[in-house]
Amino acid sequence: MIGANLGYVFQDTLGRLMTVSGEVSRLLHGLMQSIQPPESH
Repeated sequence: MIGANLGYVFQDTLGRLMTVSGEVSRLLHGLMQSIQPPESH
């Protein structure tokens, strides 16, 4: 977002980057959840 504010990135590119970063975030979260040991109660 800073790059867009400074004029280094176009708004349409920023939108695509935000979409992809959200997807990567969700995938990483799922991966972290899948490799954590199960909680014992």
